Amino acid sequence: MESPVDELEKLFDQFKNSFPERRKQILSQIESKCIEIKGRSGDSYVSQKCTSLVVACKNLARLRQPKNYDESRDIVFALGDISIIKRNFNEPNF
Repeated sequence: MESPVDELEKLFDQFKNSFPERRKQILSQIESKCIEIKGRSGDSYVSQKCTSLVVACKNLARLRQPKNYDESRDIVFALGDISIIKRNFNEPNF
């Protein structure tokens, strides 16, 4: 069984390679996966990075981008957030 972080990573890979219309659909899955990760981790830093990732994805999913918008910037930030989440995600043992 894959960890929720691995699933998040795969979702973001699909997301970044999609057109904005499809990104809107995948965004809800990313948001759900981040909620799951936040709940299972309990780590405030992981929670903060999940929130940051969702904000970057919302920016990337906009159908009408601002004139000076640099998509690659948000992709780089999102990839950094995923890397930090992956490195710091520890599920508590019950």
